[in-house]
Amino acid sequence: MIERHPRPTLFPPLTIEARAADTDAPINATRKVYTPDGSDPVAVSAFGTYALPSGKYRITASAPGYETTDLEINHGMPQLVTIKLKRLSGWEEFLNGAKSFVWPPAPQKPRPAPPKNLIIQ
Repeated sequence: MIERHPRPTLFPPLTIEARAADTDAPINATRKVYTPDGSDPVAVSAFGTYALPSGKYRITASAPGYETTDLEINHGMPQLVTIKLKRLSGWEEFLNGAKSFVWPPAPQKPRPAPPKNLIIQ
């Protein structure tokens, strides 16, 4: 007689990506998944793909130089969740406990080169 084992339960994948709110560029952020009433995360990763049972979850994403963002989701089917992180100003980073920060911030576009034949008297 052949014994039958129950099929393993496959949980739907949940993929969480973090992107900069201003540029939509991907960010290497730490993602944490909590049950809505839980204080300890059920999953933590810098890569962002999880196999979780269906249910409600609270997700947080954090990265140096960005505001920590969280949201709640209902998970039940394979899904991709994108979290947009807002860049912190240098003062906000310092007030949030950064050991140091770059001041002034790097310019967004390159400055034009000065004329080669500039004469200063």
